[in-house]
This record gives sequence, C-alpha cells and structure tokens, in this order.
Amino acid sequence: MSSSQVSASEMPATEAALLEKYHIERLELFWDREDQIKEEETVRRTGDFGRKITRQEIVIRIRVPYVGEKELFTFCPTGIAMNAPRARVYPDTLEFSYQAPTHDLASIRREYDDDVRLTKQEVIRTNELVSAFNAELPNLTRRALEARRDKLQSDDKALADLGFKLRRHKDPPSTTVFPVTRKVVLPAKPAAPSIPAAKPDPELEIAHYEDILGFLTGMSVAIERNPSTFAQIDEQPLRDWFVVALNGSFRGDATGETFNREGKTDISIRVNGGVIFIAECKFWSGEKGLLEGIDQLLGYLTWRDSKAAILLFSRNADFSAVLRQIPMVVARHPHFVRHVTYASDTGIQFVLQNKTDREREHLVTLLAFNIPRVGR
Repeated sequence: MSSSQVSASEMPATEAALLEKYHIERLELFWDREDQIKEEETVRRTGDFGRKITRQEIVIRIRVPYVGEKELFTFCPTGIAMNAPRARVYPDTLEFSYQAPTHDLASIRREYDDDVRLTKQEVIRTNELVSAFNAELPNLTRRALEARRDKLQSDDKALADLGFKLRRHKDPPSTTVFPVTRKVVLPAKPAAPSIPAAKPDPELEIAHYEDILGFLTGMSVAIERNPSTFAQIDEQPLRDWFVVALNGSFRGDATGETFNREGKTDISIRVNGGVIFIAECKFWSGEKGLLEGIDQLLGYLTWRDSKAAILLFSRNADFSAVLRQIPMVVARHPHFVRHVTYASDTGIQFVLQNKTDREREHLVTLLAFNIPRVGR
C-alpha cells in the first residue's frame, strides 16, 4: 500500500489531524439552482463631448450556490484566460452582476452565458490542482513531521553536548523541549539586623554567578559542535535559545522561569521585583559596536546591581583575532576600572564604574562565542 493510500485510522493522531486541517474541499457550483434578482437604477454616464447623461438601466444579479473552499475563487489557476469572469464571492453563493439599458437586455444574456462557460473552465482547472495537492498531502505531512522531529532531536543533542546530565520530568507539558535537572538560584540573605530596618535589596551570590557563567561557557562547546544549527540564526532567536536553556538548568526559589527577556534588557533574573543579574547579547561588529554595547549595559544597571555579563557572538572567520582585540577595546571604555583574573580562553572579567556614582563598581564578565557561517 502506498503512503497516499493509508487510511486516517492507521496514522498517528498528529498526522491525521494535519491531514484533516489542510485537506482542501473541491469546488462544485449548482448552476441549475441559480437565483435572479432584477432591479432598475438611475445612472449618470458621460456621453459625447463630455456631456453628462442620466438614464434608467436594468441591473440583473444572478446568484449561484456552491460548496467548497471559498478562498479558491481568489486564486488563479495556470492558463487563466485574459477575460476571466468577475463575481462577488459570498460564503455559499457567487453573485454575477450585469447592467444594461432597458432596450438591450439580450446583451446581459450573452454576457452571462460567456461567464458561465469561463467559470466552468476555471473551476475544472482549479479542482485538478486541488486533487493533485490532496493526493500529495500525506507525503507532505510526513515530511513536515519528520523535519520537525529532526529539529527537536538536533536541539536535544545540542543541549546534551553541554556536558550536563539530562533527565525527563515526570509530567512534562506537551511543548517541553529542554527538560533538565535544575539548580536553584537564591539571592544572598544579609545578616539579620539588630533593629528593625527597611527590607534589603536582593543580590546574586557569587557562587551562583559563577555557576551561571560556567553554564554559559559550556554552551559555547555546543555551538562549536553544531555550527549548522547556529550559522544563520539572528540575535533575537539566539538570545531566546539561551533563555530557554538557562531556565532548563536553573530555577528560582519560588518560580519555574528564573531568566527573563523583557524590554531592551536581553537576559535578566528578577527577585522580589528587583534585578540581580543582567546579560546583554551582542554580535561582534568591531570596537565601536562593543563600546556601545558596554554603554547599553551600564544604562540598564542600577546603583545596586553588582554583577552582569556580555555575551558576544562573532561570525568572523579569524576568531583568535577577535579575542585579542576584546581586552584592549574594553580597557578604552571611559568607565573601565580594571581587569580581573578570569580562567577562560574565550572570556574576560573586568570592573566598571557606575554611570552616576564612580564609587560604585559593577563586576562584568564578557563571554565570546564563535558562530562561523557554514562553508567558511
């Protein structure tokens, strides 16, 4: 039995649902049930030498019922005639409209007969295309499902390459793609004050900050091992991929989704309404672009924010040259304070001054990712 001959009862539920959703119903017009409406209207026309002429004309509207997909009337099948018929399309009827002087009603009959002949020809051509599509639909559906399955398996492999142990949730939602064992991210708790005081702002513990940086560094391995997956991806879906992956491995004290992407801030962690971690995503475009990215990050950081990150993606073929430039470019920023020793081949750590209070400092880690285009 060929794939196009498999019955819906023998197919997986998803495939059967897609076949039902995208099957196109052929057109069938019932010419023997046409309904005619005759009206008389006063119209103004332009006569000889631009004169305006007012006269009575007969308007005949002929409605023909049909079944099938209404949208098919809006498409032009191959080989369409230049003098294609015109009609108003309603959910269950076609309406042909004709107008002629009261003394020339025979012209309406001739025009309608021509429209009937041409419409029948176009419906036959359209139905031939519909039948061909419906016959191929099972194969198209299977290919689409196989492509989607391959995409999900590729994503799972990309996460597996990060080096973290993966496990399935007991009751994952139907859209779960990245289920992983998750580490709790808790804000640091200050010592209890001896006297009543205002509630202190939360702060990300350095151990959790380093855990997040270690996870992000590990993601660079997955990117390098799957170049075709990331070669053409743009900045917004790329940062969304990071948010999903991060939420797969970390969770907050009370919420399932710890990392957010809202407004102009690319990736952040909010606790009790306050931001304790911010990461800015940028593609390497040279010194000017990186300095502007640092300015942008400083614009997001409040006085109490102490830890942040910049995820810098490079499509340059010479990634080593980019890595050599980054520390020098960062040091030229007017709010740069000092470099911090950081054990990473593709990242640096440094301290920036707050934009409005130079006594307040922010620890920033820049992680560079090599995303070469396929074929380079």
